Amino acid sequence: MDMAQFAYTTYEKTLTELRNYALGGLEELDGFLTKMQTLDDVVTDFTPPMYDRYVRDYEIRFHHVPL
Repeated sequence: MDMAQFAYTTYEKTLTELRNYALGGLEELDGFLTKMQTLDDVVTDFTPPMYDRYVRDYEIRFHHVPL
């Protein structure tokens, strides 16, 4: 659970940083994208895989409705 919380917090910070880059004009986009790729690799490596039953429970509870 700690690693799942780490992933959630990390991506939440990423969205905040992306918003700041967007407001600032995205001057260093290549550096930002490299940082995000590295961050994504770290989160993927450290977070545990999801069990099928969790995915099934999620899909039952939350229905995707295309717009």
